Amino acid sequence: MVQPPCRLAPHGDARFAALDASVANYKIACRRRIDLVTPEAGVTDVTHFGRTLTLLRTGWVESAFVGTRAVAALIAAIIFGLVGCSSTPDTEADPDPSETADQPVTEELFVGECGSMDDTEVQRLTSVSDLTVVSENAIRCRWESATGAYAMFTWYRGSPIDRESSVAEAVGRTIERIDVDGHPGFTAAASGASCEAGVENGDGFVHWSVNYMVDGPRDSCDVVEDLARTTISKAK
Repeated sequence: MVQPPCRLAPHGDARFAALDASVANYKIACRRRIDLVTPEAGVTDVTHFGRTLTLLRTGWVESAFVGTRAVAALIAAIIFGLVGCSSTPDTEADPDPSETADQPVTEELFVGECGSMDDTEVQRLTSVSDLTVVSENAIRCRWESATGAYAMFTWYRGSPIDRESSVAEAVGRTIERIDVDGHPGFTAAASGASCEAGVENGDGFVHWSVNYMVDGPRDSCDVVEDLARTTISKAK
């Protein structure tokens, strides 16, 4: 008597059955089928049974495994998609300190041409009677004397004052911090005869420099500080 081929035990929808359960049921069913095969059944039964085993191994089991992997991949894709959608940060990122480092700390005042100074005032503050303006514009003015002494005013707009003081210090000048009516600044002495001063004004600074060439009638750093204070006091 020819026995029916080995069949998988009922397991619902085979496409979505767990692989381990499917294989277990398959083995149980086949084990029972082997017990039914007797020598009297003949070669035909055994051959048919072998073909059935081959079909199940290469066909159904592989299909069940592929189907299970496909379903698992689909579920994983949905889960990761939901996680991605909910990953928006609750708070905004902290601001980059470099974006606010150069913000001005003082109000920008309007400074007149040549720092709102004329020849007479420059001569008085420097104690050099023949200093005369030789070049002037809205940004820079220069006064010179027959002795070689000179004074110069510059308005640096949009240029941070800390960078200027760092450069002066890097070339070996002696830095002193000053305050002019709430506007921070510095003096940078190159020698007793030469000094410069910078005072913050909005996002830039005003700058005075004096060089007597030789020892002057006054300390050069006191002179540039007085010039800067006068300019700020006249600014609007």
